[in-house]
Amino acid sequence: MQYVQIGATGVYVSRIPLGAMTFGGAGTPPWSLVGGLDEKAADELVGLALDAGVNLIDTADMYAAGECEEILGRVLGARRGDVLLATKLFARMGTGPNDLGLSRLWVTRALEDSLRRLRTDHIDLYQIHSFDPLTPVEETLAALDDAVRQGKVVGTEGGRDGDAGAGQAGSGPVRVGPPRPRAGRVPEGAGPSARARWCPVPTLAPGTARAAGRAARRLC
Repeated sequence: MQYVQIGATGVYVSRIPLGAMTFGGAGTPPWSLVGGLDEKAADELVGLALDAGVNLIDTADMYAAGECEEILGRVLGARRGDVLLATKLFARMGTGPNDLGLSRLWVTRALEDSLRRLRTDHIDLYQIHSFDPLTPVEETLAALDDAVRQGKVVGTEGGRDGDAGAGQAGSGPVRVGPPRPRAGRVPEGAGPSARARWCPVPTLAPGTARAAGRAARRLC
């Protein structure tokens, strides 16, 4: 297995990670179509991956409505220390009006829920799954910065829409992956670790942002 450095952290991950999106969800579309693997099959896949030198496993809270994280937590067990564990937040995870997004309230709740399901005390890479135009990026970055300082998260990454921060693993959010356009400045309200580098901040007209937010909440 070949390993590459993740961001500028000094931490190395396998060039081939294991994606766990196929774990769980049997009988529940669309997850049953994605995989719907039970715990036995998931355990076999994790074992094969670790034997091949994989040390990064990726999941998300929304996969199989949380069952994916639960299965992965049980399967890893004592092997938790052998891997870097990545998960994501943003998507709707309940029926309440605040059970989604990137508000400080939801970042805090979603993180605790993922830690419980994954049976771990920290997430190695906490990723923003999508952009939330209803929440100021300062609020999201500050919440993530606090999670890192509390030892519950090692590093964080922006999502598919180019939305999150930067910094150093262990002291603040870390930006990894292909370079994205840099727009604007790191928000003043972000913690010192989030100000360590430039942060891609999408620009939306107020009307566009509100419309996008309403559409996102209908879809989630």
